[in-house]
Amino acid sequence: MHKEAIIFITAGMRQIKLLISLLILIFQGSIYLSCQTTGEKLTVDYKNLKFSIILDSLSNKFEVNFSYNADLPIVNEIKSVSCNAGLDEILKILLKGENLEYSSLNNQVVIFPSSTIEPIDSAKDKKTLFVINGLILDKNNLDPLPFASITISGKSIGTVANTNGEFIFRISRQFSHDTIVFSYIGYQSQYFIAYSVFEKQLKIELSPVAIPIKEVIIKSYSGLDIVKDLVNNIPRNYSNRNSVYTAFYRETTREENDYISICEAVVDISKASYTDQYINDQAKIYKGRRSENVKKMKNLKYRLEGGVYNCLRLDVIKDKASFLSEEYFDYYEYKYVKQMVYENRELYVISFDQKEDIALPLYKGLLYVDKESKALVAIKFGLSPRGLNYAKGLLIKKQPRKFQIKPLGTEYQVYYRNINGKWYLAYLRGELKIKAKSTKLFFNSTFTSVSEMAITEIDTTNKVRFKWKEIAKPNDILVDNVANTDVNFWSNYVIIQPEQSLLNAVSKLNIKKNLASDESFWGKVFK
Repeated sequence: MHKEAIIFITAGMRQIKLLISLLILIFQGSIYLSCQTTGEKLTVDYKNLKFSIILDSLSNKFEVNFSYNADLPIVNEIKSVSCNAGLDEILKILLKGENLEYSSLNNQVVIFPSSTIEPIDSAKDKKTLFVINGLILDKNNLDPLPFASITISGKSIGTVANTNGEFIFRISRQFSHDTIVFSYIGYQSQYFIAYSVFEKQLKIELSPVAIPIKEVIIKSYSGLDIVKDLVNNIPRNYSNRNSVYTAFYRETTREENDYISICEAVVDISKASYTDQYINDQAKIYKGRRSENVKKMKNLKYRLEGGVYNCLRLDVIKDKASFLSEEYFDYYEYKYVKQMVYENRELYVISFDQKEDIALPLYKGLLYVDKESKALVAIKFGLSPRGLNYAKGLLIKKQPRKFQIKPLGTEYQVYYRNINGKWYLAYLRGELKIKAKSTKLFFNSTFTSVSEMAITEIDTTNKVRFKWKEIAKPNDILVDNVANTDVNFWSNYVIIQPEQSLLNAVSKLNIKKNLASDESFWGKVFK
């Protein structure tokens, strides 16, 4: 029998300043603002029209969007209203005696059944958790929307859908009357009052939103100009306060389609000010565990080094990525691509790639920049094919004898959310693929490592810094440092539903207490 060889894989983002990154987009919270429903008075005269038709007309007159359940009886009822009034008064007339309420969010008006939940009168009631789960799809083709955002408006609480558009979200009863926002960049968001979707299996269909772009924008405002504005506005857009975040972290490794490592942890993060580049973020594992019921490696051991540490370093605003650093602007080519809508905000989409004559491991990807604030909302990117060959020594820290190891590619994601005018880190995901070959051992496999971190709580009043011995370090290997622990502890956690492929994989392994489909396992919302 052959002696086991060992590969140590590092996310590589911190080895040099150039390598800090992550993929796709989406997670932005909403700001709770009062819609201008009490402003301008307009004359309306609707006689014997369907309620839904009246709302369509009001939407155009007052420049607002209405969200409501199409199954509500009132939708097809015949209504009449004639007056000179603001939208508030008109809605009160239309909804009189209907046992319905409405709430305003930006220019969105949500109509929902009147509450049947009694007022909260005890600390125990506040801790009661309700589950919201379901599927988020493109309304036109019913394709899943991977990593779609689910948030409580105006709160630092939220989650994301998985790659199949599936989600599970558990929230406290104290947020019963808050607004749940389902959103995806380039799509019209949907809004629901929380208690109206408690304990329900939802099928959310979001409609694409197109924006006509004036040609003058492309000519007068280049991609590089937008990136420079983004960088210059970091002190204004991102928090200048030290805070403590709570996050759910998951790390998986596959050989071809077989899982060889599955582990996850609840992580506390000491988040340093975005305006202080000399103080690094810290992460420490609050509680973690792994699955032992995975494929056993025979000829090769594969270890992901620095998973938690490197995942946190993917905050490209805090740990300034090369494509956002003025000293590297000449190494990249930036192009304005198009404009999109997200959460009723207009976004610039900027592509970037390293120039052909640059022999460095640099990046290629897309930046999604808020048009108004010039803040980075999201980014998806990876090592440029031009620079991938130069990155081998950074990504593969230890290569065993008799094996040829080649990196195939990286994909990274970073999402930020807007809370009360400031942008906060929301979600990180990194994926690394390598090829391992050995002609002597008749071995040829592809390995894929994925690490993801979802921020579930933000405490801006807590400025604690962790002790050195507590924090995650670049050479830590999570799978070696956690074990199967404390089932009772994990029963109170739920934030990210696993990908269906992962569920299938672990169910075949007959895992009973680890990564079963039990929703109570996935993630942390409240301590």
